[in-house]
Amino acid sequence: MAGEASGPDFAAEPALADAIADGTIDVGDRHLALRTRRIGQKAVLAHEMGIPDVVGIDAVAAPVNELVAAGFTPVGIAAAIDWPGDAVEAVRGGLADGATRAGVPLR
Repeated sequence: MAGEASGPDFAAEPALADAIADGTIDVGDRHLALRTRRIGQKAVLAHEMGIPDVVGIDAVAAPVNELVAAGFTPVGIAAAIDWPGDAVEAVRGGLADGATRAGVPLR
């Protein structure tokens, strides 16, 4: 039907659906992987303890660790921050610190 969105046919390509659900996809001789991290209760505790930078460090360390453990080489970190205004800079600093420690650029 005209105007419908087109995309992969997951029923015809179950391996593609599984790969996307797993966060990995093969592209020729390359393999792309994506990991996301939402830090909930840990963020609340860090805020209460006055150490919001730890949230940023952990937001980098956890997905990078998962990628490395799966045999991937992380090439970057993308981050979105939803944090009370008074602590955003500390969380950003933690993200930068975590990216530096992990040896990946923060995008």
